[in-house]
Amino acid sequence: MVNMSLLIRLLVTFKAKCIYVVMNSIISAGLGFFVGLSSCTTEINKGSFQRLTDHVSPVLQYEKNDHIDSNALNAAQGLNFTDTNGLKQGVWEVRGWKNRLRTRVFYVNDIPHGPYILNDNYYKVGTYNHGKKQGVERWTYTLDIPDNDLLVLYFEDDSMLWQAHPMADAGQLIPVKGIRTFTDSVLVNVPFYKGQTWYRGLYIKDKPKGIHTIYYPNGKLQGWVNYDLLQAESFDSLGNCLFRDSVWWSGNNYLIVPKNFRKS
Repeated sequence: MVNMSLLIRLLVTFKAKCIYVVMNSIISAGLGFFVGLSSCTTEINKGSFQRLTDHVSPVLQYEKNDHIDSNALNAAQGLNFTDTNGLKQGVWEVRGWKNRLRTRVFYVNDIPHGPYILNDNYYKVGTYNHGKKQGVERWTYTLDIPDNDLLVLYFEDDSMLWQAHPMADAGQLIPVKGIRTFTDSVLVNVPFYKGQTWYRGLYIKDKPKGIHTIYYPNGKLQGWVNYDLLQAESFDSLGNCLFRDSVWWSGNNYLIVPKNFRKS
């Protein structure tokens, strides 16, 4: 004969275990959801900040600005805001004749830290990191037309490492205006306006060394120059080879020598 008391205890124990398993699954799923939601939110915040500053310096590693004082940012209200301690917070602007923008600088606790625009007959657009220029600075006559950079410079810790002329030298395997460097050796990586690489190569004592590459705006390789072997190769925007020629040092700069100009 079945012991009813024992059977009831077994059923209660089984039901409790089932409830525990179900609840544990629900809690785990819920935690996973909130963790996932938190990760998405973090990525959204980083993405928003990058979109905010993308037009300024798209190749800059923005992680360096992640530790901006959030309390100071929350306190900033409108333009040219000073907090109760007399410190500049947020965006500060100075305008000149006919309301023309002279400067637009982002401050954190009275220190330039973030995007800036400086107007000195042309606009200088870049990023401050704790009061020092960091990353790409672009010089342009107008802010509302992309891809018209007169000059692109690169800073580390407020020191200029190189400068280039992507608009003037667009399409040239060997830049005509040239790339200048201001340090013993540096890997130059010049971006287009939207951030993708236009020109990349190593300079030692202001001279190109090794293989330098140049790219189309669509990311396709436009060509390369090997300054050690004095060779160059060019491609169209679909990747088809156009020519492969020699490179010659003229005494002032490097030149590509087409085959039909070579001495037999």
